[in-house]
Formats: sequence, structure tokens, C-alpha cells
Amino acid sequence: MKKRIGLAAAAVMALGPVSAQNTLASGMTIEEVAAVLAGEGLAARVADGGEAGKIYSAAGGGRFEVLSANCGAGGRCTEFLFIAGFDLEDGFPLEKINQWNAEQLGGRAFLDEENDPFLDHVVSVSGAQDKGALREGLYLWAGALETFMDYIDYASARANA
Repeated sequence: MKKRIGLAAAAVMALGPVSAQNTLASGMTIEEVAAVLAGEGLAARVADGGEAGKIYSAAGGGRFEVLSANCGAGGRCTEFLFIAGFDLEDGFPLEKINQWNAEQLGGRAFLDEENDPFLDHVVSVSGAQDKGALREGLYLWAGALETFMDYIDYASARANA
């Protein structure tokens, strides 16, 4: 979990290069995304300083971050990465992560260098009018997050910590 920020940054980089076509007066700002989350009853704290472009939130008992990607003028971004990591004392088996990825449509799972499980999901938007698409992505994310926490038995791991 110590390199969580680095992993999240690497995941954002994996989204691909920014193209001029998808950054011209399109996308949403991190503040607009935070407003959608808050409108759905979720905490949404926008990070400041060196962590600009990030939201801290929680759903279904699990904390997560939202990172902005493919950003252009005015801080408008066309992709947002929802990501959550879980610090498990004994880590989690790679075989179970592979099984999750083979069977689930929502949320991509991976392990960090300490075999702690992570889940992420990318939501793409084309403009502020896409608040409905963002909400749908949020519902998918919240469901995947809750299912993943059950899958890794996070409640039990937290109780035994």
C-alpha cells in the first residue's frame, strides 16, 4: 500500500496519450465530477495542492479515489479513473484476481507489490452534459466495489486487524 499513489499514477498513464481531438472544450472538471458524486449522496473531497485532479470518496463501506485523465484546457478531462486499494495482512492470491477479471464486467482487479488487491474502473465523458453517463458509471463502480469487497472478504480482514 506504500506505493499506492505510484500505482494509481501508473494506472492513469495506462489510459493512453492525450489527443487534441478529445480535449478541445470537452470533458468535465474534477469539481463537476465531485458535484455529481455529492448529488448522489457520496462524500466528495477534492484534493488540493500537489494532488490536484483527485477526489476522495467512499461507497458501500469502501474508500476510493477518482483521478482525472486526458485533461485539456481549463482542467476539463474526458476520463476519470475510480480506484480503491485494500491493505490485507496476508495479501490476496493472484489466481483469485485472475478469476475476478475473467468473470466480472465491472472493475478491473490487480495486485500491488505487496499482493494487496486493487480495483479500478474508467468512466469516459465528452462534456458536462454527460452527468447521466457519469452517474451510470458511478452506479456500476459502486456495485463492483461492494461485490469486490465481499469477494476479497474485506469486512472479515478489517475485523481481524
